[in-house]
Amino acid sequence: MSVRSTPHDHTVAIMRAESYQLSIVRDAVEKGIRAIGMKLPRRKRVLLKPNVLSQNRPAQCTTTHPAVVEAVIAILKDNGNEIIIGESSAFYQNGHTLKGFLTSGMTALAARYGARLCAFEVDGVEAAHNVGRTLPEKILLPRILHETDFIINLPKLKTHSFFMLSGAVKNCLGFVPGGAKYEYHYLNGIGRTVFGEKLADIVQTVRPDLSIMDAVIGLEGPGPSAIGKPRHTGLILVSANPFALDYAAAEVIGYSPREISSTEAGVKRKLLVPANIRITGDFDAPPSVCYAKPVIGADTPKEKNVLYRLIAVRPALVKRRCLSCGICARVCPLGAIRIDEYPVFDYAKCLNCLYCHYSCPAGAIALKGSFFNPLVRLIRRIAGL
Repeated sequence: MSVRSTPHDHTVAIMRAESYQLSIVRDAVEKGIRAIGMKLPRRKRVLLKPNVLSQNRPAQCTTTHPAVVEAVIAILKDNGNEIIIGESSAFYQNGHTLKGFLTSGMTALAARYGARLCAFEVDGVEAAHNVGRTLPEKILLPRILHETDFIINLPKLKTHSFFMLSGAVKNCLGFVPGGAKYEYHYLNGIGRTVFGEKLADIVQTVRPDLSIMDAVIGLEGPGPSAIGKPRHTGLILVSANPFALDYAAAEVIGYSPREISSTEAGVKRKLLVPANIRITGDFDAPPSVCYAKPVIGADTPKEKNVLYRLIAVRPALVKRRCLSCGICARVCPLGAIRIDEYPVFDYAKCLNCLYCHYSCPAGAIALKGSFFNPLVRLIRRIAGL
């Protein structure tokens, strides 16, 4: 990753952007990047990581608006860069991330600008060395990270019914493929404090070069799904430091920044020194756009967690289709599959990254879970999940 750098890594540019008109958004993004002293790459491979929560539409304000992504792509294309748009959406639905790209507007952008779409759970998964301290020594991340020169994190400003704020640090959970993100939520302890530490592990391991937050229209109330309420905020936030960006974003919407456990984890790890944060751009201090806050739900073990039971799926063999080719065992990054005439799953090792499902040439690995109950599908559709 030859162009990695984080100049002025406690500087946050807060720019006005009153609408999603492309010229307005691009002007805000360009000025914000200049304001923090960031030099964008030229003729490199750049990975953009928007927030594509699920198969929602831009008007629902749960996903990074395509105008923000387009503005970034256009700027990068002017520098001759190759663009990849990558994500692994939060919920398993038929079509999964690839359909989420379609509904969120990412597919149209990719076609317009010649960008590549990368659904992490489909494209390739590996067990990467974790430089943090809370998740296991090896954590599941997309293989595309090794093929990327520069990473731009594109979060959406939202309140969060468990984590309080869905921002730049939380958006990095989407680098974890498939259902592994849910397993990591519970692995090695539960609760907001330990979850914030896990997010810090992911950020330290992935090391995004730049974060640009879509806060033109955010989401308030019971976010981060579509049951939250859109809130016009009129801002774009830009920083090389996702912890500093979230600190400023929390102040904008009326949270005490260190209430957000990932921000506190950044402070503890010396990735963030609040006294060193410098606000620049169109403001010299974070403006106040006080959001309606969600009722913060209690965290419960996954065996008792209703949401987990609704969304969790795991691989299961459809024996009549199986070719006994062994591909699933070879690609499994955790060695959770062995071949004994047919594949055998070790669910104690499996973290439901779903890579075996997408790698099977015969479609012999199905995904089983309560989500496939038609009643659950109906409840999710009504709730906007």
